[in-house]
Amino acid sequence: MNDRLQTYLRHKTAWEASGWVLLFSVLTAINIATAWWDIARRGLAFGLWEVVTWEVSSNAVWLLTVPCIAWMVERYPPAWERPLRVAGLHLGAALGLSLLHVAGMVGLRKLVYLAAGQRYSFGDLRLELPYEVMKDVRTYAFTAGLVLFYRLALWRWRGEGKLLDAAAPAAPAPAASGHDKMLVKQRGREFLVSFSEVEWVQAEGNYIKLHWAGNDILLRSSLSAFLGQSHHLFERVHRSWLVNPAHVKTLEANEFGDAVIQLASGARVPCSRTYLEAFRKKLGGAGPLSA
Repeated sequence: MNDRLQTYLRHKTAWEASGWVLLFSVLTAINIATAWWDIARRGLAFGLWEVVTWEVSSNAVWLLTVPCIAWMVERYPPAWERPLRVAGLHLGAALGLSLLHVAGMVGLRKLVYLAAGQRYSFGDLRLELPYEVMKDVRTYAFTAGLVLFYRLALWRWRGEGKLLDAAAPAAPAPAASGHDKMLVKQRGREFLVSFSEVEWVQAEGNYIKLHWAGNDILLRSSLSAFLGQSHHLFERVHRSWLVNPAHVKTLEANEFGDAVIQLASGARVPCSRTYLEAFRKKLGGAGPLSA
């Protein structure tokens, strides 16, 4: 891992926060310039301070929702299996955040106008609220897309791993034999990772992401190919997820007939109804199921 990447990862949270603040600051400045230009063209009687108040209040409140959007993307990533459900969850989150956004920005505007000795009016709620909600849904989608792009870019910067052919034995060997390790080559370095230490594997387009001991590595492979190389230590619990049963702590059912798997590390992984019963049998009753 190069020095720049190590420095970035040490201050990752600060860099991410700074990046979002910078992005929304630039968008705010552009919106202010555009709105003020439009007002000047039309000869409308608004002051510059009012335009600044509108745009700053809107973008400041929306900026506060970014952690919620990032959590939703992490918790419910795009998936080919049951895409309508995932889309519905994100749409519901977008609508909820939109209502919070409208309430927050209107509240801030009223305070600024009150301090200026004037009164702020949002307008006809029946007309203005649907308009704001449509804009907010687009902003939510744009923000979620940036989160996904950033995650992929960061994984690629960390380095794309590769399972070397020499790491895969000619015949599958049981984990107890001591041959459950894979040789990973990443950024010119080679190191051993035990399959048994990997908690979960997630499909990411043409890649899979492996997670173990708090670390992630991105490999160009498919879930099916990885299953064959890992001596079947993992179980498919979702079209896009594999889980190591040895790390499972609980299995919690939900009202949709699916479940959420909680691992010993605290990570949570979705389990679709398609694989739920087979996975429960694999656990052999070791993983408690709660409604």
